[in-house]
Amino acid sequence: MQDSQNLNGQETYAPKETFPTPNSMQLVMLQKSIHARLERLVFEAEEPLNTYPKPYKPLDKAAAQQLEARLQMLHDEVAYLINEVKLCAFLRGL
Repeated sequence: MQDSQNLNGQETYAPKETFPTPNSMQLVMLQKSIHARLERLVFEAEEPLNTYPKPYKPLDKAAAQQLEARLQMLHDEVAYLINEVKLCAFLRGL
């Protein structure tokens, strides 16, 4: 009599469980971070646009400095996102 593991001379195996590798888990977390940062960037980019006076007129010094600071913050966020995207591409190549 044959046992249930050896039918017709062929062994049957249970499907192997696959566990995410550290790199794939990092990649997923990084992609989630990029997505969240992009959503926040879109939201934060609307604020300077909404504070710009209409009808359009030259900004006073205080408003110009505030706009410059806000744009610098957006610039820094974009630079951070670029680095995250590069890291994501690097991890994909592993």
